[in-house]
Amino acid sequence: MTLVTVAIPTYKRDRYLKDALESVLAQTVTDLEIVVSDNASSASTRALVESYGDPRIVYAPLRENIGIHGNLTRCLHLGSAPYVAVLLDDDTMYPDNLEKKLAALEEHPTAGLAHAALDYIDHAGGVTIRNQNWTGSPDPARFEAGREFIELALAYGTRVCTSSALVRRTAVASRCHDERDRAASDLGLWLRMALSWDFVFVNEVLTTVRVHAESASAESGLYEAGDDISKLSLLPTTVTARDAKLRFLAEYETTRRDRRHLRHLIRDRARTELKKIVADETLSERRPVRTLASLYGVSRVESSFWWSPWSAVLLASSVLGRGFFDDFVQMRARRQ
Repeated sequence: MTLVTVAIPTYKRDRYLKDALESVLAQTVTDLEIVVSDNASSASTRALVESYGDPRIVYAPLRENIGIHGNLTRCLHLGSAPYVAVLLDDDTMYPDNLEKKLAALEEHPTAGLAHAALDYIDHAGGVTIRNQNWTGSPDPARFEAGREFIELALAYGTRVCTSSALVRRTAVASRCHDERDRAASDLGLWLRMALSWDFVFVNEVLTTVRVHAESASAESGLYEAGDDISKLSLLPTTVTARDAKLRFLAEYETTRRDRRHLRHLIRDRARTELKKIVADETLSERRPVRTLASLYGVSRVESSFWWSPWSAVLLASSVLGRGFFDDFVQMRARRQ
């Protein structure tokens, strides 16, 4: 039996798909199958895939476009191997990616998913930011119980990059990407998986994520211009992540005390991200009216922000300068 299925969802991205395919073919684990799920794009994609002439590569086209969430869900269930990885068509793997994650899952049989650190690359494949992890911690634990993962995901964010995840087939079961979660559908998937499975993190750089104007992030409104990740706008992802978390909480958490605690984590994370958005957008100049307008805008999407202490701090900073805001943030960090 084949050991790993690598499924690649694609749609009209031949120039990036080539890099993705070749990165999988270069894996130190050779007992694998590669399934390209073409979301009804073009004949050129078929020609590219078939040009490799490798029996491990399977071209699986769709007759009609089923959307990104549908294709991601399809990829979770393609192939027959006991482990499955979904590699987005514009991302790549480093050669020892599958080997290291397989070892981690074999070491921890209760873990349903292994993930790792990653590099950000630009449209040409050049590394722009090195050694990033999405766990929210500079020194992440190797093993996380499912319950611990849920609390940290609600307090921080997605924590697992789709292209970085190697999943046990038994942990996938009938799970899917819920389109109601929009750009945070991966977050919703991991949260539901963590109800039954633990997670393991490999603290090495094993994959890359490409940041470019045609990425899924751009379609979700997360990409503004250029290839500099510092220019990503966090407002849309803050809102969709918060909503996905609250939906998970409403559907799967039944203990009232836990629900109250977890809802606080979700709201606090949203406020933390929103105050940074307002600060970055308005505090470069001392213009209180502009800061007030931004406060009103973010409070429309997260009403609890309006009466949080950060509103007063941001207004004061719009008069006293960005230094006041930075000093306040550092003081809060020392107290925690």
